Amino acid sequence: MIQNLYKPKVCDLMLDPVLVLPGNSTVAFAVDSLQTTRSRAAVVIDSAGRAGGIFAPFLLLNLVRSGALDWNSELATMELESIPVCHKDDLVDEKMLMSAERFLVVDQNCHPLGVLHRDRGLRELYKVTTTFLQTFLDHLPSAAIGIDLQERIGVFNAAAANLTGIPMETARGAQIRDVIPNTRLPEVIRSGEEETNERICIGDAILATSRFPINHGGRIIGAAAVLQDISVAEATSHKLDLVEELNRELHSIIELSADGLVVSDGKGVLLQINKAYEEIVGIRAKDFVGKHVNELIKNGVLPDAVTLHVLKSGKQENLCLRLRGREVLLTGQPIFDDEGRLIRVVATIRDLTELSMLKEQVQTFKELSDRYRAELAQFRARETQINIVSEGVAMRRIVDLCLRVAQVDSNILITGESGTGKELLAKLIHRSSQRTEGPFIAINCGAIPHALLESELFGYEEGAFSGAKRSGKPGLLETAQGGALFLDEIAEMPLELQVKLLRVIQERSYYRVGGNRTVVLDARVIAATNKYLPGMVSEGQFREDLFYRLNVIQINIPPLRERKEEIPSLVMHFLDKFNKKYQFQRRISPETMGYLMSHDWPGNVRELENTLERMVVLSTGGTLDPELLHANGPGSHAAPMQRSLKQTLEHVEREALISAYGKYCSTRAAARVLGISQASVVRKLQRYGFSIKGNSQL
Repeated sequence: MIQNLYKPKVCDLMLDPVLVLPGNSTVAFAVDSLQTTRSRAAVVIDSAGRAGGIFAPFLLLNLVRSGALDWNSELATMELESIPVCHKDDLVDEKMLMSAERFLVVDQNCHPLGVLHRDRGLRELYKVTTTFLQTFLDHLPSAAIGIDLQERIGVFNAAAANLTGIPMETARGAQIRDVIPNTRLPEVIRSGEEETNERICIGDAILATSRFPINHGGRIIGAAAVLQDISVAEATSHKLDLVEELNRELHSIIELSADGLVVSDGKGVLLQINKAYEEIVGIRAKDFVGKHVNELIKNGVLPDAVTLHVLKSGKQENLCLRLRGREVLLTGQPIFDDEGRLIRVVATIRDLTELSMLKEQVQTFKELSDRYRAELAQFRARETQINIVSEGVAMRRIVDLCLRVAQVDSNILITGESGTGKELLAKLIHRSSQRTEGPFIAINCGAIPHALLESELFGYEEGAFSGAKRSGKPGLLETAQGGALFLDEIAEMPLELQVKLLRVIQERSYYRVGGNRTVVLDARVIAATNKYLPGMVSEGQFREDLFYRLNVIQINIPPLRERKEEIPSLVMHFLDKFNKKYQFQRRISPETMGYLMSHDWPGNVRELENTLERMVVLSTGGTLDPELLHANGPGSHAAPMQRSLKQTLEHVEREALISAYGKYCSTRAAARVLGISQASVVRKLQRYGFSIKGNSQL
């Protein structure tokens, strides 16, 4: 097809139709016909219509003038010029045209149609060829530039114009160095050597160029260059290099994976199997890559294949199998293209045998850790437990409960009558918890005036109220950060403050009085009361929502009268304590122990402790006899004695002083509660033989 484009048809190049004359036509008729039609040649045909020859008008006139013919002579008698005949649909090429000067063009019936001249044919053939070549070059994506021996540009296609920015009309016919100063085409003409695949840069474009000489007839007649923009190809090549590098990295990652990996296409054909998969399953990858996953089942390698389940469901699937005496887990994950078609399935296989062993070891270590943690908690609590005598069943259960709940941060409410040891249990819980390194902050909600309780609890900022410190003050909540806050006598907290405490417990944050900066609460809340809170809730004296927030875990301490079996242990504990404190060697008589066991102890353990201290201090002998109870303590109910008014008043005063001091551990606080001066409290306690701790006046 391309070859035909170079060759026009004969009918496209022939002259206008020639004059056709029968052979019996006279010379006079022929001359007249030639003049009338202005034809440049005439063809003589025979009776069958076939061409017999051709003649030009000047030849006919010369024959008449020379006398070789007269005007009445027939054309058949003259000697006609023979002429090659060609068909009107024949293709014209250079070889054909060079075989004769002219050709008679006939139709399919050999009837003359016209004449084709060599010169005209060559000119037209050149035009057609030139037009085709130029069109072809202009549509090439590569730039083409050609010069002749005079270094004039003869070929300069559209791609060259786009590449250089020089119009084709300007470039064609111009000197090459005027258009492209750094060209090497003239050197190629002189050297006659090709220069191929050279990379050059023009602007941002990367070009590949080849230069070669043009030979014709054994001699160089010019040179040409072809330039191709390879910027896209270079970028594509770079991307391909990156893809290959990523593929190598991905292959390495797959091979280094401890889990077995197998990749299949969207139809289940195995594409890649790593070494871990080979080792776990017991196969060679080369035996199965390229085959369908069913081959693993047919060959008895796997009893089932998770890939088949993924292909069926289109979602992740898991499968547990027993394989080669080991428990394995297979997980299949589908991969979809942008159009939602499943194109890959990645399946992993993991040996669970070692994992199960590790799980068992971890469980063993966890059990050991829990046991050691519990033992450590008990060790930490030992110092506090020294003051908690739990010989009875009830108290042992309470202590065990405290040790268990110490491991969590839930709110705790400790209930029980005054003197049962609620604060001691709170300290035990704190010392046994994870917060043992943090502070234990105790506040008696009934001992602080209501007007000051809020600022003591929440702290305050500078200028919050009259008399506030210039730098402000952190509250007990803030002081307890990282530890525990013990709210004793919680039932004494006013209702308006209960609302604020509830919000703190719920939100775990609060504001100082007069402040706008949020303080985060990081402390465990333990509350205690000797009141019956459900009754106070029903009477509207305590908020129900706060009660439920505090009462997450309730620990109730029974009164001492309900666990009298512990009295002997408590008596011996306190007797040992005060003997060491006062450096005595007091003993207790069985009769005295009997009196102590028979008493109801409305003040519970605190009352028993105070009674034992009083007996140790007031005793003049080595044995604590019942008389000490008859005259000074709770045993008076067992053996009543008549007292004078003065003795009765002194007894009541002594009891009030010791009770107040024992409760608040401060002579100043005891004086405030009793309504007398601190000096009076100190003097009276000393008069009654009661020792005062070193800093108890603070």
